[in-house]
Amino acid sequence: MKFEEISFSRDCPTISWSFHCIAEAANTRPEILRIMFHGVYRKDQAGSKDSHLISVMVDAAVKFWRPKFAIIDLSDLEYTGGEDFEKIYDSVDDDDILTVVLVGEKSRKAMTELYFGNETGKDIVDNNFFFDNIDRAIKKLRDQ
Repeated sequence: MKFEEISFSRDCPTISWSFHCIAEAANTRPEILRIMFHGVYRKDQAGSKDSHLISVMVDAAVKFWRPKFAIIDLSDLEYTGGEDFEKIYDSVDDDDILTVVLVGEKSRKAMTELYFGNETGKDIVDNNFFFDNIDRAIKKLRDQ
């Protein structure tokens, strides 16, 4: 019996991620964990895999570092539609960790349509869970 090597990048080749934090002192629990995703969110069934990967990475990072706050940064992720994207918003499965989502121009229109439907005049950042500015997102978290 022979095992075949598998990887996240094989199954979700258009997505990459990185982790960044603000901590009060070295080797302490991060105050803010920023989980960044880059690349292109695929459509149809492939998008479902992308959603699952993003959710798993967010969950793993939060469980590992246990930050006070989390920012799911989708500002560099291109999203124009695709299955299960909204599941990403619930990736942090811990009510004690306040979370916001950072959006960018590569995903803003599709995220707005996903969240608000065809309501005219709405923007994804009209919901206080979504931000297009990192400083405002951090302020929101710290002011909670």
